Amino acid sequence: MDLTPQQLVRRLSRESQARTRATLGKQPTPDAGRAAAHGAYSYADEQLRHLLVLQPEPKAACTEGCSWCCYGGCVAVTVPEAIAIAAQINALEDETVKSGIMDRLQTQSAFVKQHGAAAAWAPRLACPLLDQAAGTCIVYDSRPLKCRAWASLDSEACKRSTQAGGNSDPSIPLDPAQGLVNEAVQMGQVEALAASGLDGSRYELVTAVLTAIQTPEAIERWAAGERIPASLPIPATSPSASARRRMTVPSDQRAKNRAKRDRKRQRK
Repeated sequence: MDLTPQQLVRRLSRESQARTRATLGKQPTPDAGRAAAHGAYSYADEQLRHLLVLQPEPKAACTEGCSWCCYGGCVAVTVPEAIAIAAQINALEDETVKSGIMDRLQTQSAFVKQHGAAAAWAPRLACPLLDQAAGTCIVYDSRPLKCRAWASLDSEACKRSTQAGGNSDPSIPLDPAQGLVNEAVQMGQVEALAASGLDGSRYELVTAVLTAIQTPEAIERWAAGERIPASLPIPATSPSASARRRMTVPSDQRAKNRAKRDRKRQRK
């Protein structure tokens, strides 16, 4: 039986919560937090693959080297996600690349702390984790769920919006499946952290990652149930009503999708 977007959000969130709690265990550690983040990434990817079989349209326009969404904005991450990103940065063998990331993290962290996370939209600051020459994410395997959720259906619209500067452009058409799945999985992760007695706040990406790299003792305290004082908390929100509405597929498209699935089964 087909699920409504609201039912799908609840199912994904519950499963994400259960998986995260199982990974964290009864005595959470920073390593368990990192594993929980990667577990959430894998679960979201797995669910998206299933969903895209059932609902192949519309298709995201994102391709390797397209990085318009990596300029400006505020990305909210959980502490496990910050730990996972910090671990990948620390594991980089190229010291020049690592040094460049640290310089950019420190510069942007100072800007964000002075002006606020939302202020990054106006100058369209590049994400410190972006390889601007290649247009790719240096920590792609550990990129946060919020980044995974942003999948545009029109790369030219992203380009125009970024070049124009200013605030986030709500007119950019987004892939509803990507947004709904990744946001629901992160929501489950947040709930699991709180249920495990941990700080389940979502923090501004740059300050959170910098804290995880420069102040590992803060992460140890987080695993013991304390908050992350050096980072900027961002209110956690559930998937928006607009995202759920976008997830609703027109009846004619549902008919096309069913016909396509039927043809595939017949060929088998």
